[in-house]
Amino acid sequence: MSHLEAMSLHAVARYVDGKLTPQQELRFEEHYFYCRECAHAVDLEQTKLPEPAKESWWRRLGFAMLVPASAALLGLVVFQNISVIPALQNKVAELSGLQPNTVITAHPLQLGPEEGDLIKTPSVTVELPLPVDAPESPFYRVQLLGAGRHPMTQDLPAPVGGRLSLHIASQKLGIGSYDVFVYGLAATDAKQGPQIAQYHFNTKLR
Repeated sequence: MSHLEAMSLHAVARYVDGKLTPQQELRFEEHYFYCRECAHAVDLEQTKLPEPAKESWWRRLGFAMLVPASAALLGLVVFQNISVIPALQNKVAELSGLQPNTVITAHPLQLGPEEGDLIKTPSVTVELPLPVDAPESPFYRVQLLGAGRHPMTQDLPAPVGGRLSLHIASQKLGIGSYDVFVYGLAATDAKQGPQIAQYHFNTKLR
């Protein structure tokens, strides 16, 4: 799922409310694991969930009067609260939190070759500064091409500050040399416009 599709689906709120389809939920989880903005938004949305209502006194009295067999069940519940649930909460917090990220600023093609950027984290953000004289567009299509790699395409909304951000999982990016092409789009389903800019960057191991 692209960042633009997640925004149009209101995926963050619907994911927290459990209103996404199973397929949408899987695609959104794959997206926000590498998208700092969506991961942070999910974390904020989860903090807005209402606290559970306090248990009635008669329910607490009922637990105190349970037969010995129910005591064993209660022990199981206590074990889950002490051991299992905190472990799950820690895992959710780990996945929902900001992930380590390497930022690469791609150079315009006319500046020539560059030394290369180290890939040290699970995710990479490729920053693409738009040319000052680039025509304005509500959306941009970014195509990334690398030798021996499948082409990657993302449709992004117009950025604030004139800099596009392309979020990619490190295992999908890999080590090598890449060319990036940016085109204008009138809408996400519109025909691709003329090329606005071309960039180049290299990646390498430590």
